[in-house]
Amino acid sequence: MPVVSELYDAAASRLEAVARSPLATASRRERAALVERLDHLLTVLAEQPAPLDPISSSGADDLRALLTSATGHVRTAGRYLRAPADRPGPAADHLTEAARAVSAVRDTIASHRDHDGRPVTPCGAAS
Repeated sequence: MPVVSELYDAAASRLEAVARSPLATASRRERAALVERLDHLLTVLAEQPAPLDPISSSGADDLRALLTSATGHVRTAGRYLRAPADRPGPAADHLTEAARAVSAVRDTIASHRDHDGRPVTPCGAAS
């Protein structure tokens, strides 16, 4: 089973692939699909478990506020684009895979904490 850092590395690798994708040739419908997938990724990122220490928790709160703002801007862009394409291309696939990796991080951390977010395993205490 991959560790949390490997899952984050997988997400970062997918996002780097999106950054290298030639988006200038994407149609409006392909761009709409990208916006839709980016919205999903931002939502998944905002759902990450809160850090246990107060200093990191403050930074996480700031990050959540920025993610909320970014999500609002992405959704505004989505309203200006047509319906998403059925097959939007590799950049959209990379966004989907990045969201899956980030979701796996969330699920892995949650599996080491109780329903109140307190660690129940040594791994939970380290996350």
